[in-house]
Amino acid sequence: MKTLKIYNIIATLLIVLLVVWVVELRKEVKETEELLDLCAERFYENLDDVE
Repeated sequence: MKTLKIYNIIATLLIVLLVVWVVELRKEVKETEELLDLCAERFYENLDDVE
């Protein structure tokens, strides 16, 4: 029974760490999308200036 308890604790810790990691990744993806949107806006503004 003790080993089962230890495995439950380890599994819970792993799940919590994975959740934190996914939240961080979502934040990074959001920031990257915003940056790409800004780059796209500048790119298309420059194209309009060239024409």
